[in-house]
Amino acid sequence: MIVNHVIPGQEEGNARYLIAMNCGTVAIHDVEIVSAVESTFANNAARWHEWSRNIAPLGRPHAALDTAQFILSL
Repeated sequence: MIVNHVIPGQEEGNARYLIAMNCGTVAIHDVEIVSAVESTFANNAARWHEWSRNIAPLGRPHAALDTAQFILSL
């Protein structure tokens, strides 16, 4: 993930987490964004593959359904 706009508050924490978990980067200005995209897909997309491997165990694809089921169970 390449984040190009971070909203102050919780989103700042999310951006820091993304970087700390090595799942993406923050690139605010046009030159940074272009550089991030180029480096992400350089060397047969090595960085993108690394990010993909790192984010996979963090995913919760059923989070919305789990939350809805919990609320309905109350």
